[in-house]
Amino acid sequence: MKTIAIMVSTPTGGIGINDRLPWFQLGIHVENFEELSKGQVVLVGGGAFRHHNYLRGEVTYVYSNTETFQETDELKRVTGDPQSIIDNIKAENPDKNIIIAGGLTVYQNFYDFIDEWRVTIIEESVVFNQDINLTDIQHKWNNRKLISAGQDLNQTFSTFHYTK
Repeated sequence: MKTIAIMVSTPTGGIGINDRLPWFQLGIHVENFEELSKGQVVLVGGGAFRHHNYLRGEVTYVYSNTETFQETDELKRVTGDPQSIIDNIKAENPDKNIIIAGGLTVYQNFYDFIDEWRVTIIEESVVFNQDINLTDIQHKWNNRKLISAGQDLNQTFSTFHYTK
């Protein structure tokens, strides 16, 4: 079982502003999210859960103290210590990867538990908050591999895979 963070960012580390996302705003396809999350567990923050309905897995855990919704076997709310949350998710889903799909609080609180990053950088001059310090990911993770690069709806992007 691995914990994989998937993120789309502007070159300056912007992942969103006012509940808008850079790739969604530009109509860019999120690299491999559907493929990575199929049959897996997704851990997502309350804002991302509320505003981006496609961030789901076979089981989706919403990390939030305030989000309210009807919990089911496939949709659960989690709070508290990140180590305990990761341990419980792994115990409940021993054969599944955990896909961390944002937002900022989730990336920050679960950073130490991430085994891999999948980062798509949109080479576009869209203004979004500088939420993530990409330098931290690019320089502290010792194995970086370009997964894909190209254009999607005439927007240039590069997707990198970082591992420890």
